[in-house]
Amino acid sequence: HSDIAMMLSSLGQVYRHLSDYFQAIDYHDTSLAIFKQIYGDQPHLDIANNLNNLGHLYQALDNYPKAINYLNASLAMFKQIY
Repeated sequence: HSDIAMMLSSLGQVYRHLSDYFQAIDYHDTSLAIFKQIYGDQPHLDIANNLNNLGHLYQALDNYPKAINYLNASLAMFKQIY
């Protein structure tokens, strides 16, 4: 359900602020998977935002290749939406 995915994303944000980046990634990954089940291949803000959050988390971990991949995927989806 989308409410569960949104709550998982919110928990990810809290763990990000606590600098527990691996736990934050776990929550955002789970949230992203649920949103992809709900929306499929259709671009959606919830998916784009989760991709963006994951990109910033990987950046915080100095994993720049992964950060770039997630941020580019987020940007592409935002462009499709807008």
